[in-house]
Amino acid sequence: MRINPSDWHSLGRWVQPPLSAIFWCDWATDQELPLDIAFDGHCLFLDGYTVLRKDDLKRVERYGTDLIGKPDDTVFKIMHDWFDKSITTCRQRSEQRFSSPQAAIKDMAENMHELVCPWVFTLPIGDAAAKEIERLCKDHKLDYEETMRSLSPLKPTDVEAKSREATALKKKKASQKEIEEHIARYAHCGVHHFQGEPYSMQDFEDHDAAEGTDTTVELPPSFAWPAKLFRLVFWARTMLAETSGYIQLQARKMLRETDKALGLEEDEHVWFSPDELIAGLDDPTSFDKSPAQERKQGFGYHSLNGRVEMLFGKELQEWIDLIVPKVTKPDVIKGRVANPGKTQGPIRIVVDPRHQEHVTEGDILVAPETSPDFLPSMRKAAAFVTEVGGLTSHAAIVSREMGKPCIVGVEGATQYLEDGQEVEVDADAGIVHLK
Repeated sequence: MRINPSDWHSLGRWVQPPLSAIFWCDWATDQELPLDIAFDGHCLFLDGYTVLRKDDLKRVERYGTDLIGKPDDTVFKIMHDWFDKSITTCRQRSEQRFSSPQAAIKDMAENMHELVCPWVFTLPIGDAAAKEIERLCKDHKLDYEETMRSLSPLKPTDVEAKSREATALKKKKASQKEIEEHIARYAHCGVHHFQGEPYSMQDFEDHDAAEGTDTTVELPPSFAWPAKLFRLVFWARTMLAETSGYIQLQARKMLRETDKALGLEEDEHVWFSPDELIAGLDDPTSFDKSPAQERKQGFGYHSLNGRVEMLFGKELQEWIDLIVPKVTKPDVIKGRVANPGKTQGPIRIVVDPRHQEHVTEGDILVAPETSPDFLPSMRKAAAFVTEVGGLTSHAAIVSREMGKPCIVGVEGATQYLEDGQEVEVDADAGIVHLK
């Protein structure tokens, strides 16, 4: 199949199993959008690289740029209500009891699919707001990165609420019941891509009430509108991702029962699509579990021919070579300061969150970008360096919660930095120095 690389843009790399990746395919189809904007909706998923059509991203970017230039509280409310409805409705539906595992898997898939379109929408809108804030910072001679760190989500996210509540419970020496209720309330924090461990008693005990850094910047009135938009998408992007973890944790027991019914190892369901699992449950004798091994070595998806097709091996690598830009090592390894500070240590590169056991206390975690399933290595690492993601990314948020230096947007870092290499992370200047 021939495709034009110039038509596509890679958002970054999030290595995840098929059960999670499948929801990116046709991400905008069958979606009722509340705004006057339409998308092609196709996505290429290439061994973690998530690639969308440039025209789709440009449509939202133009929409965001126009909105920055012409403040509209009605549109703001429409976006807020769209995001809020997606979050609330998908969570409520995931809590239902279903007549069969097939019905539960179908509902889970519909919920997950519904979250992708609004999540994608937040990215260009957030970028447009951030560009305007950066322009205003130059005009007013304010530090852009410090200004961005001062902007909190429009409303508390689950991770933020969990951290605040844990701090309050520790300070008041809460009862065992209160702590258990707190852990149950935020159990989904830590689950992502149908992987990761739920928030636990050990996590609560490890929580340091003194962690975290707050930044306060007095902003002129001209910042009000772009800051308001930015805070909206900051909240929405984070909560939509956290809602995916909520849905996945709700489905975990049922999916593990599916493993048993289909003769799979525990959690091996992640290597199959919802349709494959449902078909297997309908007729267990016809279910073929052998594809899991091939998919664990790397896979891709596309739906350009009107149906989902998978890519493997040489063909997958050819697509990656064609679509994903090559990055050369820069003279100065520099990114955005997500959380300031300085530290040094050996680099530990983690591309796939299934393989993070080599990260030890004091290492420098280098990743394409992080998500909640990276938390085990993030707790051990002394600092984070990510290839993509802005000041509202998961790595940025967690670094501020944990009080660890973090630099984001270091393009290609996992390609030219070496595992075990000694570096100094200067997150005051946003630079990684090789030792």
